[in-house]
Amino acid sequence: LNDIEVERFSDIALAFQPTHLFVDAADVDAARFGRAVSRGLPATTKIVSEHRADDTYPIVGAASIIAKVARDAAVAQLARRLERKLEMPLGSGYASDERTQLFLRAWHTKFGDLPEGTRRSWAPMRELLAPRAASLDEFVSG
Repeated sequence: LNDIEVERFSDIALAFQPTHLFVDAADVDAARFGRAVSRGLPATTKIVSEHRADDTYPIVGAASIIAKVARDAAVAQLARRLERKLEMPLGSGYASDERTQLFLRAWHTKFGDLPEGTRRSWAPMRELLAPRAASLDEFVSG
């Protein structure tokens, strides 16, 4: 995901050729994220890469709002398709949302996999997808 964000930030910067680029670092190492974004950009482009940059720089805060609105619209569109197949609400799509977790567990139970767009790297999803050891009762009764 970090690589995708670096690529998108770089693509946008190349299209607009800003003299200054402010980014909310998606990497635990903000400086490393800034260096990755800067690759391929003119050396004159000053990059400010910080965690929580949306709290410090109004332009980043505005971009964050736009991104959240676009994300919510994409999740709503995905929900319309997926909810018909399961007849239950998807929720917000965030890993911390109990309704989303219930939906994904129910989907996995019914279809044996996760629906499109699901981050398999989420701890609850890795746990759900992990091979399950058979219990002793299953061997005895089977």
